[in-house]
Amino acid sequence: METVIVLLASAYAKRLPRHPALCRIGRLPIAAFGDADGDIALLQTTSISSESKKYSWFGAFVWHTNAVREYAYNKDKSVGRLDKGLALAPQLGWYLIDMKRDWT
Repeated sequence: METVIVLLASAYAKRLPRHPALCRIGRLPIAAFGDADGDIALLQTTSISSESKKYSWFGAFVWHTNAVREYAYNKDKSVGRLDKGLALAPQLGWYLIDMKRDWT
């Protein structure tokens, strides 16, 4: 049950003064997913904090590249911009899930 709460925590990231996972369950998440640069803090906390070195973790961005299925988030968009996350993902070991290429 805690994992589900952690995965939903990204929705609260912009509203809480402290990291949402710490506020809700008092522990760092083991998995984090995002779809815009606003989710970078959640992925960073999950993957590169001093506490995260103690366990295995998973981080991924869902990159909305298929405008036919859904609004395409990209570097050039003002809403749902995914620019910094695209650059950080390969450096920090986060997966990039490309909706057009990886989602069938």
